[in-house]
Amino acid sequence: MVTESNIQLVREWVEVGWNQSDPDRLADFFPPTFMNEGQPATVDVLIQWNERQRTAFPDIHYEIEDIFATDDRVALRWMATATHTGTLWGFIPSTRKHASWKGIHMLRIVDGRIAEIWATSDIPSMLQQLGVTLQLPEST
Repeated sequence: MVTESNIQLVREWVEVGWNQSDPDRLADFFPPTFMNEGQPATVDVLIQWNERQRTAFPDIHYEIEDIFATDDRVALRWMATATHTGTLWGFIPSTRKHASWKGIHMLRIVDGRIAEIWATSDIPSMLQQLGVTLQLPEST
């Protein structure tokens, strides 16, 4: 059944691409160009994102809390746990604190590959656990 194979594809992507952080395998899950939140992207974009995540959170681990599919769509609800030991986003220095946060991905699968990604995560909760406060610049 297509929905079951789509779920299996996404489960494997989370394990290989996120938890094992294996850049050589990411091309197994995506076509050469796919849509990432409405913008064209490539596997190289994902590799760079993964490297930034691993720099800030070397021990990051994602757990699938819920996953379901219908036709060509897969919905994924997850929780990440990690220790902040590296610079986050290029300007938040290591806090050495542990955090967990949740997120949701909506995916469209075409020909056994992830053709479209929409995602959101609870970044405010993660930052709060790390003790990070972001302040907007004063307007002039």
